[in-house]
Amino acid sequence: MLAAHQAQATAETLYELLRNFVIALYGKQANPVLGDFGMPVPKANGPKTVAQKATSAAKAKATRQMRNTMGSVQKKKVKGTVEVPNPELPGSAPTTGAAEAGRGAAEVAPR
Repeated sequence: MLAAHQAQATAETLYELLRNFVIALYGKQANPVLGDFGMPVPKANGPKTVAQKATSAAKAKATRQMRNTMGSVQKKKVKGTVEVPNPELPGSAPTTGAAEAGRGAAEVAPR
């Protein structure tokens, strides 16, 4: 049983490699050759319908909102400060005065 299973896996791999080779060798004219081997012809990508385009645009917009991605123009509009954490090390005395006045917030410079 194990030998038959391995033989089928090898045959499937060989079939896939042969199909890919024929497509790579003949390019757009590979369909009749694939038919000669009894292999299915690759499905042609047709034009999208208006409904498919609308669905695709809605999904893309939702993904950009969810991941908070922005284009280069939108990134330029973002300005503000970034809080830099100041962890206190155990055993060290807290610092005060002028040295601490410069810490805490760093200005974000636009690019």
